[in-house]
Amino acid sequence: DITVEDNSVSRFHAYLAPDKKGTWALVGNAAYGIPTGDWSGRWDPAANYGAGVEYDVDQQLTIGADFSYMKNDPTGDWQATLDTFGLTSNFTTTRYGAYVKWSALKSARNFTPYFKAGVSLYDLQDDVTIPSIGKEGSMTAIGPNGGIGFLYWPGAKLGLGLEGTYHFPI
Repeated sequence: DITVEDNSVSRFHAYLAPDKKGTWALVGNAAYGIPTGDWSGRWDPAANYGAGVEYDVDQQLTIGADFSYMKNDPTGDWQATLDTFGLTSNFTTTRYGAYVKWSALKSARNFTPYFKAGVSLYDLQDDVTIPSIGKEGSMTAIGPNGGIGFLYWPGAKLGLGLEGTYHFPI
């Protein structure tokens, strides 16, 4: 069985659209996923990559959808346990999400802080290789997430941002 309590992620965004009402934006992100709870004892932090789209409903509200992928290697202790039995393992998460972002200062010239809330579907895969047998465990979880972040707009069509999001797969 796969059990996951939660996962913290910091994301770096690149936006390719101006920040105004009625605008669609393409979002690319690179993140660092930090396992927490039961997950932290078995899996190391790892890079997380994804993409999405956003739509500015008005000057303060943005809605969006995104996906991301992350592959975690075992921690040193967990790898030692696996080695004892001649096993190898890795853990992957593919996440699909929808969210809203709200900012009281969206009209600020070059700096836009915001709050974010959403829900995601998590496809969790634990691939354990048993010599000459192989085994894969998987589960799908759904859960809320929330965070804070900011965007910096160095030009009219490019925004760079930093975000911290906490995920709660159930």
